[in-house]
Parts: sequence; structure tokens; C-alpha cells
Amino acid sequence: MKPVKRVGSDILREFQLEEAREFQKHSNRELRRFIDNAKDKRPERIRLEKENPGKKLICFWASKINDESKLPWPRQDMFMGNNEELEKVASYLDNGKIINHYMRYSSCRLCGEDLGASDCSDGTYVWPSKCSHYLRKHRIFLPGDFMDHVLNKDLE
Repeated sequence: MKPVKRVGSDILREFQLEEAREFQKHSNRELRRFIDNAKDKRPERIRLEKENPGKKLICFWASKINDESKLPWPRQDMFMGNNEELEKVASYLDNGKIINHYMRYSSCRLCGEDLGASDCSDGTYVWPSKCSHYLRKHRIFLPGDFMDHVLNKDLE
């Protein structure tokens, strides 16, 4: 018995194949764009500045010494103020408003302790939650303009 050839079936099949090819090309373009956005190739500092326009970043450290993030490594310049000033600044950091949450915890670059998964701000500066750890445990000296900002502010 001979197969029955339907009129237009080859045309329909070619049309469906072409439609499937176009859909696959579109899907591949969308997937490539999604992957490119997910793997942000910009240095970490530029990404953070873009996410927090007009705010100054403190306590954002490179993940390893001399990486390409353009972020500093925490220097253990001893905090030269008295313990009262240290505690005032540390409390200020602890009481910042949470502005970002992340899916992964950050860890201390010096001792490895878990430091949380969010960023905080006071409207002028942005810092990772638990930034006070660097001050209390390692006595890291924070930027002078930030220290002046906190120490000259009346906490209520």
C-alpha cells in the first residue's frame, strides 16, 4: 500500500520547522542575555557604587589580597581612639538601616567569622552588616570622614 500524500503537509512541516528554529534562536539569545546579566563582569566596587548611587562605601573589602575587585584589603591600622569612641562607632554601625539582603553570608577577611548577608546605610554611607566586627575584634581604623561623621553626630 502506498503512503497517502496529503496536500500541503510538506509545506506545513517546513513552516513548523522554520518556526521552531526561530523560537530556538530567540530562546538562545534570551538565555545568553540572562547569563551575561547574572555574571556581572564589572569589578565589585563599580557594581556596589551603581547599586548605591551617591553613597560612600565603607568596610567593603576585596575577597582576597590583590584581586581585581578594586576594593581595599582591611588594614590593621590600630584604632587610635578610646574605647568609648570605638563603642560609639560600633553601635552606630550595628544600628544602620538594612537596605540590601543577599543569598550568601559574608565572612571576615581576617578571621573567617560569618558576618551576615545584608548591607546597611544611614543615608550617606553604606556598609555590610556586622561591619562593627572589624572595629571591635580587629580594631580596624575606618576612613576619617566616616569617623568624623559618626563621632560628631548626636546619637539619640
